[in-house]
Amino acid sequence: FARYFKNTNSINLNWRQGKFNFYGSYGYSYWEGFNDIHISRSLRENRNTPFNRYSVQHTYGRFSGHPHNFKAGVDFFANKKTTLGFAVKGLLASRRFKSSGTANIYDSLHNFVQYNDARSETEDPWNNLGFNISLQQKLDEKGKELSVDGDYLLYRTRGRQYSDNYLYNSDKIPSEDPFLLRGYLPADIDIFSLKADYKQPLKKETVLEAGFKTSYVKTDNDAQYTFFEDDKWVVDESRSNHFIYKENINAAYIN
Repeated sequence: FARYFKNTNSINLNWRQGKFNFYGSYGYSYWEGFNDIHISRSLRENRNTPFNRYSVQHTYGRFSGHPHNFKAGVDFFANKKTTLGFAVKGLLASRRFKSSGTANIYDSLHNFVQYNDARSETEDPWNNLGFNISLQQKLDEKGKELSVDGDYLLYRTRGRQYSDNYLYNSDKIPSEDPFLLRGYLPADIDIFSLKADYKQPLKKETVLEAGFKTSYVKTDNDAQYTFFEDDKWVVDESRSNHFIYKENINAAYIN
């Protein structure tokens, strides 16, 4: 059931004059939503023992996003056989999720003994850009054709998280130190690719097709987590991780 406003908008433009064709589009979305979660748990040491602890949890979360996406390009018809193209596209988005919840804990006799107060927030901005150049060359009037495409895509994010947990006794006195966690999650992804395709009709309704593609990908994710201990923020070695990945693929085909 919807509770908050959502709206999607876009505009597309195209203009062709002489040997040039210009085109572009822009879109903007406004959306918000929620999670309303109720959970009841019955806990025991193993399947052969009776339940000895119970919890009732309620969590309410709000999420929102306002992405912008766009594309612009131009095609140049140099002559009847040669077409050159350039295009750029992108997505600028900022997503946010914020929640708070309480879990009441009961003993084996259903006596209220503790409760946990949890609050969290995630901010996830994404910036994506893509560039393309292309060539389409007709080599004769019989359908012989060559096409070449070069692409570069980049993805950037600087996400942040926080999660605070407080445990209290039933008399509202803290039963232990709170667990406060912070996360900084930058990520960079770069993708390069180049491909070419050749097509040549042969006799008796037979067509020869061949091509190749090469791509290179680099991913750099540096998850940095800290928690609060002894009046200072300490690096969380169990959660922090710097992940670097590189990939090169080369392929060819003939039909």
